[in-house]
Amino acid sequence: MASTSLPVFIFGAGCCSSAAASLWLGVLARVPVSAAYPMASLGYVVAAATGVMLLGETVTLGRAIGLVVICLGVFIVGRTV
Repeated sequence: MASTSLPVFIFGAGCCSSAAASLWLGVLARVPVSAAYPMASLGYVVAAATGVMLLGETVTLGRAIGLVVICLGVFIVGRTV
């Protein structure tokens, strides 16, 4: 990694973190926390799907079961809110 790329990386990470915080606050302004917070768990599913599509990672049976359990949990909690 070149020495000039580290500040750019840190700046980019800061911008992404700021955007994520702004989006989260925007969601909380419109949706109750009890409904919004379980949806944040879907980030694990999105991360796994991104890893498969962009990085060529494989999903083991155990991970696939875990992702299904996460989706079911979010669905169940979302239905009770």
